[in-house]
Amino acid sequence: MSHIVDKVKIELNVNTASDSVRRSVIYEVMHMEKTVARISSTGEAEVLNRKFMPYDLYLEEEDLEYDIEIRMNNLNNFYHWCASRVLSLDRKYAKEILNSIGAVQAVTDRERADISLSYHCVSLTDVFWVRKHGSGIGKASGF
Repeated sequence: MSHIVDKVKIELNVNTASDSVRRSVIYEVMHMEKTVARISSTGEAEVLNRKFMPYDLYLEEEDLEYDIEIRMNNLNNFYHWCASRVLSLDRKYAKEILNSIGAVQAVTDRERADISLSYHCVSLTDVFWVRKHGSGIGKASGF
């Protein structure tokens, strides 16, 4: 198991006593069925297979355990990449499609990323997608 998953499990075990602590989510960037990178909602990233990474997604594995600048850049880069996968509003029926799923013309990268993450960042233009770690989505589940 990777170090990012182990660290999140440790953090969750330590923080179970406090209900107010926000739980970290780990996203896995997929190239077809290969996991190529992991990024947590705290910005900690792990690149597992640089050769298959999306060319427009840059994640940096920090040397220091809590380098906030690197983590913020990782999150910004990840959300920007996810946001770029949302149906653009200049496409025919784009506004109707977004309205039908309750996503009313999101403005910020984070809002657009949330829309994209709701459908696993799937795009018709490439083979990349995103899943939550441990979700079981993939080959075995028929996705």
